[in-house]
Amino acid sequence: MTPPSARADLTREVDLIEDVLRVVGYGHVPATLPALTSAPRPLVATTADRARHALAGAGLTEAITFGFQAQARLDGLGLPADDRRAQPIAVRNPMSADQAIMRTSLVPNLLAAVARNVSFGLPDVALFEVGSVFLRAEGQATTGEPTALAHEPVAACVVLAGARPRRLGPAEPWDAFDAKGFALTLVRALGGGEATVAATTAVPYLHPGVAAAISVGGRVIGCVGEVHPDVRAHVGIDAAVFIAEVDLSGFRRAGARPDAPGAAVPGVVAGRVVAPARGGAGRRGRATPSRPSPSRWSSGSRCPRSIATLPSSAPTPRASCGRSPTGPPTARSPTLRSSGPTRRSWPG
Repeated sequence: MTPPSARADLTREVDLIEDVLRVVGYGHVPATLPALTSAPRPLVATTADRARHALAGAGLTEAITFGFQAQARLDGLGLPADDRRAQPIAVRNPMSADQAIMRTSLVPNLLAAVARNVSFGLPDVALFEVGSVFLRAEGQATTGEPTALAHEPVAACVVLAGARPRRLGPAEPWDAFDAKGFALTLVRALGGGEATVAATTAVPYLHPGVAAAISVGGRVIGCVGEVHPDVRAHVGIDAAVFIAEVDLSGFRRAGARPDAPGAAVPGVVAGRVVAPARGGAGRRGRATPSRPSPSRWSSGSRCPRSIATLPSSAPTPRASCGRSPTGPPTARSPTLRSSGPTRRSWPG
């Protein structure tokens, strides 16, 4: 059969079949299912899925940003030249200058999301993102097009700005203790065990007086603290911003044995939790905050911040000058809700 010259789109047999079906009607085609030769494998939650579930259950809103970023955003972090994150992979045909390189950190795009929210009159932001970053393979040149596949570790990042949601009384601003609590909640949900938090000055984009490194088993897996004022000014944010970063590549997937190290904790199920529509995030990073869990450990005045001095076995309470609780705080496991405050209780 030779199609008419006006139908240059009919070049294959399947094109003609589709054209006939469109005229006859797809409703006349019987529905059939392909034969299965074996039972489908059960779905197992990946580390990234469990991380999303834990952070959404703690009350944060998920943001989904591009896997690309602008070179200027990365330069604003002040990373040293020998840091692999400061050696991005350039895109051959970027859609715009804001997407000229593959992202090497989740921080720049999330800070841009905070700045965008603030520009729309939404200064109270509590977002998280779980996704891959793209680093040059070991031994590759620091510039130019790589000759080997990039290393793609999965990371999680939390960003807090503005004030916590509160039903009664005036809202209180987020602080570094809240970021630390979210990070430790994530580590526990992934079966990381006891985490150690120690003060550090090695993170250039964090305030040197409000920064700490998170370690599990003697290995540094992330950091937490307040974004350096110079970094905030670079993206146009005037208020304080707090972040927590955790590298997820060292955590195991949930296995079939419930008692195996790194297995999923009770209450964490497979599947990705999507935040409610009012707190959703677009592909450009614009998102409105949901209802992150407020810290209500005390109502006293704030002490000088030193986030590495408090115990790391539970979500960190806010410090209170002149007052101390009768016992260490405890926290319930993250619930399946993606919004609303997470309840905490004191031991009886």
